[in-house]
Amino acid sequence: MRVLPDTNIWVKHLIEKNHLLCEILEYNFMVMHPLVIGELAVADYPFRKPLLDDLKVMPMTYEVTFEETLHFISERVLYSKGIQWNDAVILASVVITGDTVLWTRDRRLREIAENLGVAYNAI
Repeated sequence: MRVLPDTNIWVKHLIEKNHLLCEILEYNFMVMHPLVIGELAVADYPFRKPLLDDLKVMPMTYEVTFEETLHFISERVLYSKGIQWNDAVILASVVITGDTVLWTRDRRLREIAENLGVAYNAI
């Protein structure tokens, strides 16, 4: 199983080190998504460039297309659930990639990920 930490997990980690995130990274259980890297790219934090460089070479989830995302939203009835487009893209990518779970602090996104069976249950 691979874990995709959402942007909010990374932001919290940059403020206060998350040891679980470090372990997932150390044992090569982490995957990334270009949208998460993109969201981190527009923030300002220490060691920004080296972190982005490291994240860009990590294993990536499948990148869903615009049409695949629209189909995923419709098929899974994800409209009017309080999530954003980026959330839907990331969810679809996790589901299609397989053997991958999403780690997020966003309540609505987490609930949907749980319903889809792709939520990471951090200890």
